[in-house]
Amino acid sequence: MRELAYNGNDEAQITMAWAYLWGETVGADNLEADRWIAKASVSAALATRYDIAKIELVRSDYRDDTTMRQLAAEKYPPSIYCLAYMMLERDSSAKGKLACMPFFDLAAALGHLPAKAALLSFQISNAPFWKKGCLVFSLAKTLLCFWLLLGTKPRDPRVYT
Repeated sequence: MRELAYNGNDEAQITMAWAYLWGETVGADNLEADRWIAKASVSAALATRYDIAKIELVRSDYRDDTTMRQLAAEKYPPSIYCLAYMMLERDSSAKGKLACMPFFDLAAALGHLPAKAALLSFQISNAPFWKKGCLVFSLAKTLLCFWLLLGTKPRDPRVYT
């Protein structure tokens, strides 16, 4: 992994940053994590920028979501899903659920399967009993597609993360 990271592979650089951030297989070292984040940030790939945004969220205890919001403004489905999920975590009341639904809906419309599954599960929980069967079938179909697509290469991070 280290060799790939030194050779400029942005996914490996992000993996090294997480390893140093959490102290996994290497000692925890925030300066070394910062160095790997800086190397990875040279990449303009949306998936890499999303990974960096996740690191920023974890480091700020989920208070600094600036980069995640920038990616959401660029219509990157995983970032839209992440922001919707954070909204739901902050306010899980009925009003909070209604507020985050448009974000789950947008991410699902852009092809993000976890957002589609979340949206369907919310619809199932709020549907009258006679509609639940069709919604459960749609959720099962979505989860089956997600499971089947997990085995395909290359994986599109806009769909899976």
